[in-house]
Amino acid sequence: NASDEWKNAVIAIVGQICRDKHEFTTDDVWAEVSKTDLKVHNNKAMCAPILYAQAEKWCEKIENFYIKSKRKECHGRPIQVWKSLLI
Repeated sequence: NASDEWKNAVIAIVGQICRDKHEFTTDDVWAEVSKTDLKVHNNKAMCAPILYAQAEKWCEKIENFYIKSKRKECHGRPIQVWKSLLI
């Protein structure tokens, strides 16, 4: 499990992305995480629960809208596109 410090930092990143972009994916979240001093969490699946937890406040899934991930470790698999509710 991720530490509370890590989760809170990623929540802040998601909030900033929702203020800056109309649509985004977890690729955008991980790109921002990589710019910080945060240690990249071993379980990258931790990002989705954070998005779902913030969904009512900041963002929502766009149903049936997926794009290929740009992250090398994802090998182009489809990832969910999220819509900001803050813009």
